[in-house]
Amino acid sequence: MRRRPLLLATAAWLAARRASAQGAARRVGVLSIGGVSAQQTEMSLFFRDRLQQAGWELGRNLTADVRRAEGDLARAKVQAEQLSAGQPDLLIGFGNDAIAALQRASGRIPIVMGMGHEPVAAGFVQSLARPGTRVTGTVWVAAEFAGKTLQLLKQAVPRARRVATLGPAQQPGLEPYQRELQLAARQLEIALLPHALSGPDDVSAALERIATQAPDALYVAPDGATEVKASEIAAFALRQRLPSLGLSYAQVAAGCLLYYGADIREVLTRTASFVDRILRGADPATLPVEQPSRFTLTVNARTARAIAHTLPAELLLRADEVIE
Repeated sequence: MRRRPLLLATAAWLAARRASAQGAARRVGVLSIGGVSAQQTEMSLFFRDRLQQAGWELGRNLTADVRRAEGDLARAKVQAEQLSAGQPDLLIGFGNDAIAALQRASGRIPIVMGMGHEPVAAGFVQSLARPGTRVTGTVWVAAEFAGKTLQLLKQAVPRARRVATLGPAQQPGLEPYQRELQLAARQLEIALLPHALSGPDDVSAALERIATQAPDALYVAPDGATEVKASEIAAFALRQRLPSLGLSYAQVAAGCLLYYGADIREVLTRTASFVDRILRGADPATLPVEQPSRFTLTVNARTARAIAHTLPAELLLRADEVIE
């Protein structure tokens, strides 16, 4: 006779616990400067899985409001304000412009920097890593990375003397990166032909100008605009038989010849770790900003064949991934 009251009490306790857990679900806001693509979807699922491994499951103890700016800075500003107005426990920004928009809008809400699709210059990193900041996370790379990527392009295309560049007109931390790129170009005896983008709508006109210049190669900087228009840029490079290096994996997946950059999965794993620690009570000011420890080289062999370009054997041996 005593079992029934005990079972009822236990059931009531479990129901109350479930209700409490549901009521205590943590809320995060996510802003990406990029858009929707197959590669972005794959990375989003990977990031969600890493959060789940840390104990945070969407629909159970975590809710997420996800916004994508599609490379539009004005949209990013509005979306950052909307996300911040909801007063989530944490904001996550993917891309420098998304992070900057969240900084301006978020008040004191902690911000985790996810994998930036733009290069984060050393000065920008240092400004975020000061004591007392509410911003932490994983950044792309310091400015010195610019020289390494241009050297890689020169190795892939030894004959390159004139290289068209496609990238953002302005961006937090962009100046040191541009200086390093110019320094590397002088050392490699390369003339850079810059084409600045204020947004995705500028891409088509920039590509038309590049076609008239007949450069030896194309250097595509990571940016919301270049990512949203990755397929258009890759198709252009194929038509022009132009060897191209993209600093976003979306570029090589769309058909550019090379990608060199941080191991995306490693960065997302670290980003999930930052989210986990802050949601469990860690102070962002005590969590130092991190840079990637592993970089990967992807070669699109299918594109090399299509543009009749022979890559050096040592570059193919060095590649972490070859797209056939």
